[in-house]
Amino acid sequence: VRQRGSHIRLHKHLPAEIIDLYNQSFTRVLEDFDKRPDDYYILENRAFIQDVHVCCLKSIPVGGAWFVQKASIELGAFIGPHPRRLFQYLSYVILKLGGFSPYYVIHTAVRYLNLFRPEEMELAYVRIARLMKQDAGVRGAFRISWFLDPNLEQISPGLAFLRKVPQS
Repeated sequence: VRQRGSHIRLHKHLPAEIIDLYNQSFTRVLEDFDKRPDDYYILENRAFIQDVHVCCLKSIPVGGAWFVQKASIELGAFIGPHPRRLFQYLSYVILKLGGFSPYYVIHTAVRYLNLFRPEEMELAYVRIARLMKQDAGVRGAFRISWFLDPNLEQISPGLAFLRKVPQS
């Protein structure tokens, strides 16, 4: 990262639109220093931590209210009283996916819920695909969320896009 005028310039092999999103994020964070109360800047504040991750290049903004982080698939949710399920999971990850890492994990930045729209989500997925095209080592993208619940459309029809966009 290198400061150039009032913008940050990234020297990574990233699509230009991702670099623009980084610059927008950095600018927003800098402009907010005078607007946010001191108690915003604490480690217990999820929004602050998400901003720090983007500013430290640990998270990649992909547009709207979404960002991704490189991570491994974890076994935690599958270890339990069902050894058969664990075996099925392990064989799927190893044989079908080719391994436990790296993947892009999709997160929602609560701070940017004003950008929580179907068009923005579709663009975010397109940008994730472009990132994956440039980083062939990434095996895929995933998210764990109530957004993917099959009952979402009946419960909150206005949020149906949260399931429909990734499904399509």
